[in-house]
Amino acid sequence: MPYYLGVILLVLSTHIVIAQNNCQDSIPLRVCSFEYNQCYLQEQLSKHADSSHLDALDVLMIDCWEEWRDELSIDQLGGDAFYQLNQLTSFSTPVFIDIPNNIGQLQQLKAVKQYVYDKYSTTGQNALYRITSVVPNSIWQLSNLEELTLYSDYISNDIINLKKLENFSLYAYNLESIPGKAEWSGLKNMKKLQLVVEKYTDDDLLYFLSDLELESFIFVSHQNEQPIQNYIKSLQNSSKTLQKLQLVTSGSTEDPSLKNNLVLKEKYPQLSTLILSDCQITKCLLKAAQLPKITQLDLSHNPMNKLPCSIGKLKTLKELSIRDVPLTKLPKSLQKLQQLEKIYISEDTAPKVVEQLETWFGKDKIFVKQYRRQHVYHFYIPFSF
Repeated sequence: MPYYLGVILLVLSTHIVIAQNNCQDSIPLRVCSFEYNQCYLQEQLSKHADSSHLDALDVLMIDCWEEWRDELSIDQLGGDAFYQLNQLTSFSTPVFIDIPNNIGQLQQLKAVKQYVYDKYSTTGQNALYRITSVVPNSIWQLSNLEELTLYSDYISNDIINLKKLENFSLYAYNLESIPGKAEWSGLKNMKKLQLVVEKYTDDDLLYFLSDLELESFIFVSHQNEQPIQNYIKSLQNSSKTLQKLQLVTSGSTEDPSLKNNLVLKEKYPQLSTLILSDCQITKCLLKAAQLPKITQLDLSHNPMNKLPCSIGKLKTLKELSIRDVPLTKLPKSLQKLQQLEKIYISEDTAPKVVEQLETWFGKDKIFVKQYRRQHVYHFYIPFSF
């Protein structure tokens, strides 16, 4: 074959490949047509053939969702190539994009995460507003899964199949029930559990917690019927391993006396962060011997008239938050906390309290920050473990 003819053929074949890999050239239609998005998905999936992590926004055109949100998903666009990504170990997607129905085929996955897409949570575009999503049943077959974050009102009993699960975060608007104790007790590797639930009435949570040995537990629910003391009691099995405990359990209860009194009966040798904000606590008892490593204590938005005198014995404490707490004065023992670096108060904190803090610690350690109650329907931003 003549040399110049070979060059021509090479140029032509290269042009064809480029055209086939360029939706704008191969599909002469407006950019947000279904065909264009279908082609775009195939292109992007091929580029991620050897990737270990994939975000749905890497392969879907977010700018087209305003018009095609009901039809644009990996499955609807014919994303069979997605299930061929054998190197994929981590997959993430915004809440408004459905998790692929057959994600269970990717048995090598170790992490699946839904998240709030910041661009639309701040601009208020309701077209992409979704509180929770429908989770495909196949997700509960990912036996190698170690980390799972969902925005859903449903947890399947098949969660028992996730034997390797270590971190589980759930954001739900109306969680009516959860798997029973038998299912949760099989998750021996669970270390970090986070539940942010707007409405919750089932008491099964108290039962399954007793079998877990957690390092971090976060529970936020503004409409529940359980007093805070019940949650503390159910965590007895985790008392030796807990490093972070956050409870926000405001709501009604038939026995307010149980709700309003907090007493830690166990020793928490590893606990460094204790957040008990918005729990309707009026009285609490904290002993230094129970919290030898505590560095952060948050008692914000509780109807407490005074802090326990024993707080001055928490020698390791570095951060204290008493925002929106109707204190009239502070115990003198507080000034003994020499390692205290930050103290958070509200604008309406009593002048006497502010004066005491400034005298004992100086103005540079006092920060005025209003308490803001968070809700799942406010596009609740996940806590970091």
